[in-house]
Amino acid sequence: MQKKVMSTLLGLLLLMFVVWVGTTERTPVSKTQVTTVAYAPKVGYQMPPIALKELPNGSISMNDLKGKPVFINFWASWCTYCRLESPDIAQVYKKFGSKVIFLSINATSQDTLSNAKAFMKKYGMNWPVALDTTGAAARKYDIVALPASFFVDRNGVIVGKNLGPLSHKTLYSELERIAK
Repeated sequence: MQKKVMSTLLGLLLLMFVVWVGTTERTPVSKTQVTTVAYAPKVGYQMPPIALKELPNGSISMNDLKGKPVFINFWASWCTYCRLESPDIAQVYKKFGSKVIFLSINATSQDTLSNAKAFMKKYGMNWPVALDTTGAAARKYDIVALPASFFVDRNGVIVGKNLGPLSHKTLYSELERIAK
């Protein structure tokens, strides 16, 4: 009986170790490895390629952003946490906007264009805003809740990801890290 309990406990410990190893963050990718890194909305992977309509009359493609650090923020006008973090994003844009590409992606498939424009005006969003009218970008980036933010280095590799509202401290430190 005691041998059976010990075997079961050992098996559970081994299973917990395997799960723990599989869920830890990946180590940063070196510049020489970038060409072999797959696309995925995860830290250590290339940002998934998408092309979206940009307000007021343009378009934007993730492929055009490579070579520059990028901050991507998915949001919607009805999202309480999006409203809470937007003043901080507008504030740090003043400091980092010349060093980091800011790209806000409105979940237009779950929002209205008029509400999105009112939100942009209210929070002073003077940086590129793209419209995800079909939800395709949200699916490619595995967005299950808003807001969601990604910090991308100059090689197009996601080096930070935040689900839920960003604290001012996290936003500032992550932007500082990718701006270098």
